Amino acid sequence: MKYPFVECIVNERGNAVKNQFIIQYNEGVTFQSYHTIIACFRIGNTPVIDISYRSLSQTTKRYLKIFLSESYKETCRKVEEGEYILDNLNA
Repeated sequence: MKYPFVECIVNERGNAVKNQFIIQYNEGVTFQSYHTIIACFRIGNTPVIDISYRSLSQTTKRYLKIFLSESYKETCRKVEEGEYILDNLNA
């Protein structure tokens, strides 16, 4: 893939959701809500979650759940246990 590919997240009913994006690029994939990067997977590296993940809206948490294919509770556990890295993805 030469350029990033952006698509809307698809909800549980199969509908594209406005302002919730999956961005695919050569190095990995990113979840962006509106103008804020929430999480990313870089090829060969540990998933990275933005440091603001605890203060996300319920709506953004719902789409983070879809992006990560796990519950928000499971995401929090993985952050606490060091399976996911916290970083300021919007600096």
